[in-house]
Amino acid sequence: METTFSKKVKQWTLGLAVATFGVTTMAMPSESLVAEAASVKKYETTDALNLRTGASVKNKRILTIPKGGVVQYVSSHNGWYKVKYEGKTGYASAKYLKRVGSTMKKGSTSSIASSQYIKKTMDVEVTAYTFNHGANITASGRKLQVGYTAAPREIPFGSIVDIPSIEKQLGVKQLTVYDRGGAIKRLGTNKIRIDVAFPSYAQAIKFGRKTYKNVPVYVKR
Repeated sequence: METTFSKKVKQWTLGLAVATFGVTTMAMPSESLVAEAASVKKYETTDALNLRTGASVKNKRILTIPKGGVVQYVSSHNGWYKVKYEGKTGYASAKYLKRVGSTMKKGSTSSIASSQYIKKTMDVEVTAYTFNHGANITASGRKLQVGYTAAPREIPFGSIVDIPSIEKQLGVKQLTVYDRGGAIKRLGTNKIRIDVAFPSYAQAIKFGRKTYKNVPVYVKR
C-alpha cells in the first residue's frame, strides 16, 4: 500500500530534471501536448488588443490582451482571427497579430536587425529539452513552445538565433530566446550554449548535442 510519505517522494522525484546525452527533460510529454506543439499556430499581439465575441468592433469586448500576449489561432474571418487566450475564445483584429517565429522574414533580416536587433555571429552548441506535463512556463513567463530556446542571460528575451539547418529536425529555423538554464552559458569569447525546446522526448534524444559555426544571433535591443 502506498503511504503518504511515498506519494510525496514520488511527486518530488517527478520534479527533478534529468540530463542525458545533452537532453534536459522533466518527464515524457503527453500525446496531446506533443500534437499541440507540433501543429498549433501561435500569434503574438503587437499592441494591446481587444478580444471580442464576434469579428467586428461592434461586438462585445471579452477582455484586453496585453502587448506581447500569445494567442492560439483557430480560424480567419475577413481580417479577424478567431483565437484562444487564457481559456477564452473570441475574435481579434489580424492587423495587430504576428505569427510567432515569423519576425525574421526572408530578405528583410538586415532592416530588422538594424531597427530591433544587434546582429552578432557566434559558434553555438545546441542541446535539446522537452515538455513536462503542463509545467511548461519558461523563465520569461511564457508557455513553452517548440522553437523556444534557453540562452545565456546576456542575450535578452526576444532575441533570435538563426539556424536554417535545424529546420529539418524541428520544423522551424529561427529560435526565439524565452528561457534560461543553469548549464546554459557562454563557452568562450565567441561561443555560447543554448537549449532548444523539442515537441517530444524521442526527438530531443535523437537530436542530442550539436555545434554550429558562424551562426547569426540577433540580440534584442
